Order: sequence, then C-alpha cells, then structure tokens
Amino acid sequence: MGAQVASAVGSAEKFDMVTASGAELVINYNEERFVERVLDWTDGIGVDVVIDNIGASVFEDCLSALRVGGTFVNFGLVGGIKATLNIRNLFFRQHTLKGSFMGSMNELRRGLALLRDGKIKAYVDKTYPLKEAAAAHRYIESRAVKGKVVLVP
Repeated sequence: MGAQVASAVGSAEKFDMVTASGAELVINYNEERFVERVLDWTDGIGVDVVIDNIGASVFEDCLSALRVGGTFVNFGLVGGIKATLNIRNLFFRQHTLKGSFMGSMNELRRGLALLRDGKIKAYVDKTYPLKEAAAAHRYIESRAVKGKVVLVP
C-alpha cells in the first residue's frame, strides 16, 4: 500500500510474525527503546503516523517518535487509560491526536474488499467459543496476542 512500516513488539514470536508481514523495522521494546530506533531509522525526523493499540504505558514514547506535524492514533487501552501530555510539546510539534473506536460501514466495506482482493491479510491468532469470552479477554489482556482474537457464536 506504499507505507514504510515500523513495528514495536514484545516477544520473539511477534518479532518473527511482523517481520514476515513486511515491516521494514521491527523493535522488541523489551530489549531496546523503540523511540531511539525509530529516530535512528528516520534520521532524527520521526514518523508520520503512530498507530497505537496499547495506551498509556507507551503514550509518551509514541509522541516522541512522531515527526513535527505527525499524527497519533490510539485504538487500545491494555497498557492503561491515564497518560500525561506535555501540552507545550503538542503545541510546538503540531501533533494531531486521534482516538479510533470503529469505522463507518463504508470503511468496513473497503477493508473487506482489500482482504478479498489479497491486498491486506488478517492474522487470526485464536478463536474462542462465545461462552468463553472471559478467557478471550484474559488472553488479550496478557498481551500475548499475535493477530486477531475471534469469538465464534
């Protein structure tokens, strides 16, 4: 789709999966600071967009990895819900902060078409019967997930 992708992961298993998916830079954040690696990778400029599914525990580092005028998008909170924001940095670095809960029906249709046409891939890590939804949530909260977790009716 034309993007250069960097990804931060927390385990060797996730490292291998993300590398195989085509990410150009993969950082195990348990072994090194991803901000420093991203800034090295971008010659100190930072990235255009950070898409974060963790939340508060990585918020400051995500903003530090953004270029001036970059956009931060969050869609997950397993790393906590309360973060500190240095408003001066937001002002001077002209960042845009967005939360993303779900998309529109048109966005869903476009995404499904990309899947159907083989332009993107969905990785299903585990499936759970609906009656085991609590176990699925515990698995997600463990941060061991390597792809999607699906509840099956």
